[in-house]
Amino acid sequence: MSTNDAEKTARVWRPVEVLTYLDAPGGADYACLLLNRPVDGREVEVSRVWNRASLRLSVDGGTNVLRKLIEDRDKLALEAAKLPDFITGDFDSITDETRAFFSGCRFIATPDQDETDFTKALRVAAERGPAHLAWVTVVAENTGRIDQVLANINTLFTARTLLAAPVYLLAAESLSFLLPSGRHEIHLPPELRSDWCSLVPVGAPAAAVTTSGLRWDLAGQPMAFGQLISTSNRPVSELVTVDTSEPLLFSVALP
Repeated sequence: MSTNDAEKTARVWRPVEVLTYLDAPGGADYACLLLNRPVDGREVEVSRVWNRASLRLSVDGGTNVLRKLIEDRDKLALEAAKLPDFITGDFDSITDETRAFFSGCRFIATPDQDETDFTKALRVAAERGPAHLAWVTVVAENTGRIDQVLANINTLFTARTLLAAPVYLLAAESLSFLLPSGRHEIHLPPELRSDWCSLVPVGAPAAAVTTSGLRWDLAGQPMAFGQLISTSNRPVSELVTVDTSEPLLFSVALP
C-alpha cells in the first residue's frame, strides 16, 4: 500500500468537537450518558454537554447526580438541565427521592449482572436512539474505585460491537477514547495540547506502534504492560498520528 493510500484509510479524530461546552448550542447529533460519579467543580461543563445532546440517558445513580444539578441550578448559575430521555440501570444506587423526582420520565430496568450499567445503557442508546449518532459522550470519572475505572475501559471495547459511533469518557481532567488497530489522525487544537497525553495498550500487547506529533514518539516499538507504555507524554503538534497493530487507549488532558 502506498503512503497516499495509507493516509486515505486513516481514521480522523477531532476530540475538541466532543467538548460541546466550549461552543454555542447546535451541531452534530450525539448521545450523553451520565454515570454515577460526582461532577463537583465541572457542573457548568457537564450541564452544557448534557443539554446539547440529542439523546440523554442518566444511568442508575447518575440520576442522583442529575437531580443535584437541577436543584443547584440557581446557586451555581447553571443552564436549566433537560430531563433524561431514559433512566436506565439495575436501580441499586438511585434513591427513592430521586425516583419520585423523575417520576414522569421513562425508566428502563436493566437487571443483568453480567454487564455493567454503563454497558447496558449503551445497548439502550443503540436500540432506541437516533440511527446516526456522531459519538457518545459518557460523563464518568477516573478516580475512586479502580475496578469501576477498569470496567469503564472494558466497556469501550464492548461498545465497538454495539454501535458504530465512537464512545468518549469525559472525566474531570481528561478525555479518553479507544483507538482500534490501524492508522489514526488525531487533531488537537492548542487547548488540548498544553499538557499531558497517553497511549496505553489496555486490551492486549501491541506488536508495533508508530506515532508522530508527540514529545516522545514511537517508531514501531512494541507496547505492553510490564514493558513499554506511553504515559505522561505530550502532544507537540496540531496533528498527532498513531499507527498501531492493536487497540490503544488514548487520553488527553482537558483545559
